[in-house]
Parts: sequence; C-alpha cells; structure tokens
Amino acid sequence: MGTKLWVVAVSLLAASSALGEPPAAEDLALLRDWQAIRARDATVEIQSIEWSSSSASESALVVEKRNQAGRCTIVWHELALSWPTPDEMKVRADRILGQDCCDVCSERDPSGWMIRVHRSCFGDRPKSELPALLDERGVAVDTTAFSRDEPDDSGSRRVRRKNAASLCNFELRTFSCPARFDARGQATCVGTGRGETHRMVWRKSGRRAVLKAISSVIEN
Repeated sequence: MGTKLWVVAVSLLAASSALGEPPAAEDLALLRDWQAIRARDATVEIQSIEWSSSSASESALVVEKRNQAGRCTIVWHELALSWPTPDEMKVRADRILGQDCCDVCSERDPSGWMIRVHRSCFGDRPKSELPALLDERGVAVDTTAFSRDEPDDSGSRRVRRKNAASLCNFELRTFSCPARFDARGQATCVGTGRGETHRMVWRKSGRRAVLKAISSVIEN
C-alpha cells in the first residue's frame, strides 16, 4: 500500500471501540508476516485490529484467537510499528497485554479478568455476565478530573451490580496487570486512554475474581 491509513485511537472499554470488529483484508495484509510467525505452532485467527498514530509513535492493538495444543485463548497484543519504506511495514515490538480463555477457565490471571470485561461489553460474551464481575457490595469509584490544571468535577460513587453496564463507559486504550494475584488475593491493573488513567483493583475469591474499586484521573 502506498498510503498509510490510520484511524483515531479509540478505547478498550468504549462503545465506539473498533476492537471486536472484523479486520479489513488490507489490514490483515499489513500484518501477514507477523501473523505467519504467530501461526508457526498454533492455529491463529486475527479477530480485530485497531491502528493508532501520533507524532511520537505508530502502533496497533491486535486481538487474536489462538488454538494451541487443544487450548483456546483470546490474546491481546500491542504492536510497535515502523515503516522502512512507504510500502513496507515492520513490527518492531510485540507486547502481550494479556489473555483470556475462550470459554471456561480453571484459572484466570488478572489480565484475563480485564479482557473478560471487554468481551462482555463488546465482544463474544453476553452482557449478562457483567454483574458477576463486580463485588457484591458494588465497586467504589473515585474520580479526579482536571481542566486546565485545576481540579474539576471530581467525586466518589459506587457502581452496583444492577448498573454493571456502566463499566463499558470507561476509556482504556491499553492496560497492564501483575502476572498473578498477591498474597491477599488482590491485583491492581492500570489502564490508560486519551487523557484518562484508571487503577482497577480486583479481588480473588476461589477461582473467580471481582472488581472491587476504581481510582480514575481524567484530564480534559
């Protein structure tokens, strides 16, 4: 392709998210070499691609469905890109944000629970699964909003299970999570997106985990 086409980066957990939409053929063609490497020892299907460009970097968020040795997973990648020539794209780095099992898991790490929320909001999981992902007492949400470096529209609220769909309004373009829950059974994942930063605290209970608290900073 002689012309690079980039869409405005949208959110991981936003109704307008491009993630979850089938990728176009020309987008798949750009990632042909990378996909071939991923498919050497597994069956791989790219489910969605979201391109992003800024003055400092060019990247893509890629969601793949991966079947390997009888195990099916949904894997999220953040790819750092470069263009050696106007017609050639290279993947400089591949950072795995996390993965979730396609269906039932015997165990799920913190990143898997983050992805499960997104899949329930916009993907292949039913929205009826969302309430069970919240603490039974609700999720404590503390928000600090800044406008021109001055605090504005800050406050606290509690999201109850009956309003679990409001989780789908948080804008998170990328996230990072610890590899496992700590000795207290907790894990904090940090997500960012378009002037927003969210610290999301998960609490493990048995083989499941629930979202317990969210601390957000929003800069307008």
